[in-house]
Amino acid sequence: MYVVVGLPGAGKSTVLREVASRGYEIINFGDVMFKIGGKLFGNRINTRDDMRYNLTFSEYKRLQQQTSKEIKRLIGLSSDPDKVIIDTHAIIYTPDGYIPGLPDHVISEWEGLSKLILITAPYQDLIERRKNDTSRKREMISLEEYERQVNLTLNVITHVSCMTGCSVYLVENRNGRLEDTVKKMIDVLEE
Repeated sequence: MYVVVGLPGAGKSTVLREVASRGYEIINFGDVMFKIGGKLFGNRINTRDDMRYNLTFSEYKRLQQQTSKEIKRLIGLSSDPDKVIIDTHAIIYTPDGYIPGLPDHVISEWEGLSKLILITAPYQDLIERRKNDTSRKREMISLEEYERQVNLTLNVITHVSCMTGCSVYLVENRNGRLEDTVKKMIDVLEE
């Protein structure tokens, strides 16, 4: 099992759609969380972005815990758990600060984590993708904020690596280089 993280706009989900076509199963943490959140919080959760804007930290944490348990169940149903990739974020930006996307109570549910992969993108590429993404509420961030979020993400994945013993990889996803990025991802997964 693998966990892939990246800042919104890094192109993580786009890369993983291509990787899925090569026999990997992708479980999107946010999608599972949204389904559970709709059941738990009703009309307070109408979009995925509502989870980070309309929930208290304790509600968000409870939702994360239930989501990690559901993902554990889904991994157990997989025909090949070794080819499951969890698509998520290491940090979640909220108006009140950052929420850890991979806290201990989430990671401890998942046995067999072998690799943690951070998909990165240059600042200008990330901003361009966020501007073009009309499906979600994507904040436009300064270079300074981008660097802060990258550093926070690296801190979280370093902690997860120490906690689980899994290895960490960084894969850069530059605009116009999707095929190269997918090849690098496949190389990391099959290494």
